[in-house]
Amino acid sequence: MVTAPDVEEGRYVGVTVNSFTSVSLDPPLILWSLDRNAQSRSAFERSDCFAVNVLSSEQRQISSHFARKQNDKFDGMEVTTGAEGAPLLEGCVARFQCRREQMLDGGDHLIFVGTVTDFDTDPKREPLVFYRGRYSNVQLEDASGDVR
Repeated sequence: MVTAPDVEEGRYVGVTVNSFTSVSLDPPLILWSLDRNAQSRSAFERSDCFAVNVLSSEQRQISSHFARKQNDKFDGMEVTTGAEGAPLLEGCVARFQCRREQMLDGGDHLIFVGTVTDFDTDPKREPLVFYRGRYSNVQLEDASGDVR
């Protein structure tokens, strides 16, 4: 889930994305893409920061909530504001705070590249996974190869 401040409207925007990826470790760069028809497109284009909130397995409702078109997706949500200004969701597996570096043409999507300026993680939480059109669970192996 990617979030950003909408500086023109004085509110937050957010969208469920199906992936993001590491671009570089030095400097720490990540990228994600946004459908050009997304309701929040202009806000993401105007914002110089964003946050990638990696949802936990308990946050399935949040993923579905932010995937739908709505005027104020943050109504009733528990959020804090990160150092760069992007909203951060509570209860996530990980959160990447980013300063936008580039916005590139990606056909029917826009590609956002950001420098990671801060990162936090909760290793006790399991990630939310969406696979083959539905939510799934991760099965972790211990050092011996046994599933736990």
